[in-house]
Amino acid sequence: RRDALVEVVEGLRAGDEVVTAGQMKLRDGAAVRPVVDAAPPVTGAAPPAPAGTTAQPAVSG
Repeated sequence: RRDALVEVVEGLRAGDEVVTAGQMKLRDGAAVRPVVDAAPPVTGAAPPAPAGTTAQPAVSG
């Protein structure tokens, strides 16, 4: 985690959809309405962290 960004490093496959807003309102079995994000999909490895920073593990749950 870095500021408001979270990197998912495992558990997703191509084509999986991810909730990026409103997660606190989600409940098991709740209906969701997918909305296309304006940001282009990110592929490949993440850019290297700036010098002097330490990578943090992903937060799950």
